[in-house]
Amino acid sequence: MAMLIVRVDKKDKKMGFFNNMQDRPIQSSEWKTYSIEGKIDEEADSLFFGAICVNNGSFYFDDFILQIETGSGNWQTISLPNTDFEKNTLTDKLPENWKPFYNTSPKFGYSFTSTNTYKGSYSLKVTGKEIEDNAGMNTYLRLQSFVKNNYNKNEYQITMRDGIKIYTIVYTPKDASAINTYPMMLNRTPYSIAPYGKDKYNGFIGPSETMIKEKYFCTPVSGADI
Repeated sequence: MAMLIVRVDKKDKKMGFFNNMQDRPIQSSEWKTYSIEGKIDEEADSLFFGAICVNNGSFYFDDFILQIETGSGNWQTISLPNTDFEKNTLTDKLPENWKPFYNTSPKFGYSFTSTNTYKGSYSLKVTGKEIEDNAGMNTYLRLQSFVKNNYNKNEYQITMRDGIKIYTIVYTPKDASAINTYPMMLNRTPYSIAPYGKDKYNGFIGPSETMIKEKYFCTPVSGADI
């Protein structure tokens, strides 16, 4: 299983736009095009993009493209070095011109292949070996499926007395009614409450798996994503 990731860091050292495909991890063994779209924050200082690999196996990547919308429907491709992995050399055990988001695990190895490519002569091959099953990720995906099947999701911007709008997501049990009621849980945070979008569900909408499965009106509220 793999995911793409895009992160914007702002000048005040806070994180801006962030998406790591946690709501739609890549599990196909065939070459396909995947994309992440989002708005670059006005106070953006830097933008990072790349990929995340989970558990053992071989992961193939090729032809990363960064495009900026300069006008309505007009997209400009930003030229970046070695996003197609045609420079098939490693620098500090990583592809040339690429750097790790965080510390890289020694259990992941990087190489290039010419026999399984999407475009061009080479693609990047990441191999994970002797990695213990990522129970945390598997639990998240299982709960995410449960939430999507058992909760409705709505997003609101609630205006406070001072005019500030607080971004709010409400997860409502699908079988809730006037005679089938549930308690409400409010989670106030200054951090992200992603993923955003009515059809994109979080796996951890409550403090425990038991509470999620017992069902609550779960309301994450963020003051950081206005």
